[in-house]
Amino acid sequence: MVQPPSMGGVPPPSGSAGGYGQQGSGSFMNHTGPPVPAAFGGQSDFASHQGSNLPPQPNQLLSGGFGGAQTEARDEQRMADSAEFSSPPHFVRCSVSKFPNSVSVRSKTKMPIGMYFQPLAPVPAGCPEVPTVNFNAVGVSTVVRCKRCRS
Repeated sequence: MVQPPSMGGVPPPSGSAGGYGQQGSGSFMNHTGPPVPAAFGGQSDFASHQGSNLPPQPNQLLSGGFGGAQTEARDEQRMADSAEFSSPPHFVRCSVSKFPNSVSVRSKTKMPIGMYFQPLAPVPAGCPEVPTVNFNAVGVSTVVRCKRCRS
């Protein structure tokens, strides 16, 4: 019977059938592998190179590595855009002030959630004027309509 080459001083798993591609009753999940030479990291044990199985912390993600800085900048830009284009509550507001935390709570309360839209409401004092387009200023004297549906 031909013996497989030595695995760096580590004995083969117990109950092995002895050939390549054959897995006996032993498990390779706890196998640490051959020692790593000092030239490739200075450690002689492969298990010492393995990190923890814990996921990265949020501060590690934001500091870089997974595009954290770009994601943070994109979120800041999104917040600035939403603040610029949001409407005052006089024109658009929600029908409820508190939202359910989960779908089950919402289904138990049977609370309808809706929005109130008042696009033609007068502008209250202290609010900036809503920007509008004046087509007479650019030389168009008629109302601009869609060519397909005329709306």
